[in-house]
Amino acid sequence: MQKNIWITWLKRAGLAFLITLGMLTVVLVIHIYQVSNRPRGGVDGWQMARVNFEKSVDSTGIVLFRYALHQHKSVYHSFPNMQAGTLAFAFDPTKTKASELCNSVVQKTGIQATLLRISSEEAANACPVIDQHSITYRISSGLQKLFR
Repeated sequence: MQKNIWITWLKRAGLAFLITLGMLTVVLVIHIYQVSNRPRGGVDGWQMARVNFEKSVDSTGIVLFRYALHQHKSVYHSFPNMQAGTLAFAFDPTKTKASELCNSVVQKTGIQATLLRISSEEAANACPVIDQHSITYRISSGLQKLFR
């Protein structure tokens, strides 16, 4: 009789474990689906550009350039790097071009800056920060392809 109780208990414990594991798997799959298919809030069309400043431009000049850049309605965000003398910004390319933005701000402020131009080879490599040979990149790109 003692053996039957243990077998029944093991069957129930195994069934409870499998049900719990199944529920956790379903929750994880639903979570990944919801996160990967979330609407992006209109940022799909945004582009990034970078402005390089002359070495003589100080942090006050970069802040002034940034302020003048944000006067344009097509500019959404900007990220200054005072040590490197650069300013990266996000803008809507359907409203204006990066070269037009840069030229108009240079004319307004008189601060010498040039727009960074990348080659087609550099553009083909996408983001230089991401190591495309890493295991985390392979897993995340595989999951993205799975839910597309």
